[in-house]
Amino acid sequence: MKKTILVLFVLLGAFSTKSQSDSLNSPEKISDHFFYLMMDNTDNAIDFLFATNPFFDVATMPQLEEIKGKLKKLIYFGNLHGYELSSRREISPSLIMLTYIAKYTRQPIRVNIYFYKPDKTWQVQTFKFDEDFKTDFEKVPEQFVNQPK
Repeated sequence: MKKTILVLFVLLGAFSTKSQSDSLNSPEKISDHFFYLMMDNTDNAIDFLFATNPFFDVATMPQLEEIKGKLKKLIYFGNLHGYELSSRREISPSLIMLTYIAKYTRQPIRVNIYFYKPDKTWQVQTFKFDEDFKTDFEKVPEQFVNQPK
């Protein structure tokens, strides 16, 4: 009886892990989960994001600690109220950059996440964030800028 219960738990655990990885099978879904985690714990969000890439060891990468420290400073911008997809740039079917606007109380933050799909699964290649939107507004074509009348 104990063996049957143990086998059942092992099978359920394997199925649960497979379901979770299947449900995070696109850059958009990975990003959604990242921002969901950001609402509660920025360290967990970064660990999740970089764990998608088997070449990043989230336990020993000093760069991740630096990113985590910078993200923690965003607390000065207030609460994270949500995020919006600003742009999706596809260099090839296996290399995509998603740009999001993270909506903090005090001001927005731009978040760029670069995804790479070497075989069957997407992985994070690069993650950047900043608060400088000057160049974004300079790139907007005139017909999309609201002109005072």
